[in-house]
Amino acid sequence: MMLVPWLLLGGFLLATATSFWYLQLDLAALVSTDGGHKMLQYAAGFFPPELAPAFLARMSHAGLETLAISAIGTLLAAVAGLALGLPALMRRRHVGWAKAGTRRAHHPHEKERRWARFRLRSSSYGGQVALPTVRTSNFVTAPAARSHRR
Repeated sequence: MMLVPWLLLGGFLLATATSFWYLQLDLAALVSTDGGHKMLQYAAGFFPPELAPAFLARMSHAGLETLAISAIGTLLAAVAGLALGLPALMRRRHVGWAKAGTRRAHHPHEKERRWARFRLRSSSYGGQVALPTVRTSNFVTAPAARSHRR
């Protein structure tokens, strides 16, 4: 549907406009000459950099703390992803030790699905995948060829 992207774009624009209204930002002051002068003053405050050993020790400690927090966050996200993904993976029988669910080979339209995948792959790759697909998928004839024999 073409409506969903427009709704998302409208939602983002509305959220942006609402945040500017809520924060009461004065955009005219931002682009004025005084605003530009203040931004240049702020940027010039970073030069020359502070190289005192005590300051660098404090900043290195803060930097290592930031990296540790980011590593822990990444680890927690990976654990949460596994906790959410493995049950779904087991349910779909993509893992050999998952015994729940039904076998896809017994689905009544499985041969037609394999033939459709074969045709899609062979047409989209210019026939490069046709032979490996025929060898690895367990079908004998195409659905169209079977219908002529009946």
